[in-house]
Formats: sequence, C-alpha cells, structure tokens
Amino acid sequence: MSAAAGMPGSFPPADVDTPRAVVLPQGGAWLRGFVLLAAAGLMAVSWVDTPVTGIAWLQGLAMAGLVIAAAAAPDSIAPLLVLLAAGGLRLFFGSAVLDGQLIWLVVLVPLVHVLAALAAVVPVRAELRAVALLPSAVRYAAAVLLTVVIMLLAIATGIVAYVG
Repeated sequence: MSAAAGMPGSFPPADVDTPRAVVLPQGGAWLRGFVLLAAAGLMAVSWVDTPVTGIAWLQGLAMAGLVIAAAAAPDSIAPLLVLLAAGGLRLFFGSAVLDGQLIWLVVLVPLVHVLAALAAVVPVRAELRAVALLPSAVRYAAAVLLTVVIMLLAIATGIVAYVG
C-alpha cells in the first residue's frame, strides 16, 4: 500500500475490496454508452436551426456520425471532432450572448472530454469499480462549478448580460 493511500482526502487503491463497492460489469461498454449520451446531448444543444431542409439533414447526418464515432472509438480523434464541431457551431452560428446554450456547453464539453478519456483507457469488458471514477468526477465537478461561478459573478457584476 502506498504512503499516500492513508492520507486524508486520498482515495482507496483500485485493488482494495471495499464493503459496498459498486462494480459495473463491462465498465468500458458503460463508459462508451455515457460518451454516446453526452456527445449526443452536446450536439443537440449545438444544433443550428436553418430553414433550408437539405442543410439541416446534412448537419444531422454529420452530427450523428461524429457522435457514433466518438462512442465507438473514444481513443481516436472523433471526440475531439465532436468538441470542435460544437464550438464551431456556437462560434459561427450561435449568438454572442450568455444564454442557456452556453451554460449547457460549459457542462457538456468537459463531460464529453472526461468520459472519452476514461472510455479510451478502460477495456470494454473490464470490471469497473465506481470508486475508480471518483477522482475524475471530482475534477470535472470542480472545473464546471468554478466556470459556472465565474459566469454568475460576471452576470451579477453586470460585465455580461444573461439572455434566457
């Protein structure tokens, strides 16, 4: 056992059986499913309404392909393309105001990133203990919470206006 394992705030080693350990059989498959859901949510939030039917169909097809590729191969460039597509759609077709879409992007972009990184290193058929996800969940929550607090402070001080 490492010296850091007994320190306050440290997490138990992955090989230690804890009494109430939640084990996900085929944990890598679960993570890929979560990548699929998070990436689909991100693409849904990033959707650009267009009156041209052909462009909307093409946009939907491209988004679906990126989302499926990100879930199927989280260790490839596909998750990065999902994040770049969401950012590009917001940058070029979105509004330049703080709105609900931007808040959802703040939540979903790091979620897709973290889930894809975890899914890339966990084999599809591996058993996954939920406690092993705790450090990544804490880092994700801290990053999103800090970003949302900064956004709320910007709204409260009048630096930006919320348009909901």
